[in-house]
Amino acid sequence: MKRTRDSIVLAHVMDPERRELYVEGNKDRTFLNWLTNEGRGPETTIHEIGTVEAPNNIAGGEKGRLLDFAIWISDKKVKIRFFSDADNDRIVDRAAPRLVWLTDPRDLEGYLLRSESFNKLLSLSLSDDTINSDLLLRTIMCEARRIGILRVLSEMQDLSLPFKNTTNTRYISIQGGLPKVNIEQLLRILLQNASIGLGNIKDLMNDYNELEEKLRDQDESQLIQGKDALDILDKALKSKGLKSGDSSKILWASYEKRWATDQPNLSEVISYLEGNIA
Repeated sequence: MKRTRDSIVLAHVMDPERRELYVEGNKDRTFLNWLTNEGRGPETTIHEIGTVEAPNNIAGGEKGRLLDFAIWISDKKVKIRFFSDADNDRIVDRAAPRLVWLTDPRDLEGYLLRSESFNKLLSLSLSDDTINSDLLLRTIMCEARRIGILRVLSEMQDLSLPFKNTTNTRYISIQGGLPKVNIEQLLRILLQNASIGLGNIKDLMNDYNELEEKLRDQDESQLIQGKDALDILDKALKSKGLKSGDSSKILWASYEKRWATDQPNLSEVISYLEGNIA
């Protein structure tokens, strides 16, 4: 049963010690619950934004509903904060509402893109020491960055390309044992899935190349969608017996709590949940 916004505020008025954090989805909630299970008090809870009633006309999916709630509650004297994927917000200079923390990388899965995690995956999960984990990670980051630029182009030109609903990975090939992304092929697949004609694909590729040059010095962590990187990793390790989604599960299981300390926003979220900051 979903709660109304007013009932949430009333609960905080009746219990001033109550402290809540709202997140986009289940993975965010379970990850933060696990990170803070030892230091979080009983008065502090983490909720998915889908548990809160919201107006029907809010765009942007779960993130849109989360940001709308954050704006609505910003003038209320309650201990409620929010944690959301950054997406393209830093790239396009879109400020988050006052009570919202954005992920340090582009999305939650970006926290998994660490050399330590890749080394564990290959050495311990696959018992394979023939692959250079650092080289594999660098290659995947480079290729996922290129997809990230296409995501920015889609937003800047209001194309609404259906990345989330596109599961076809024919655009990822393996060359010399390492993954390679064919951006034009991916763009073609996305346009077809969006029922957009292919007549202007040449112009879009020109725009893409210009944007790639413009974003040449942009921090890759803000361009790389972690989910894109994991799709590329799945394809790269398919010959090792991994199925789609397996690498994500292994990398999540390999994550260590101490790694959160070098992520400023995630560290603040943890401090808030453990009652160390307001």
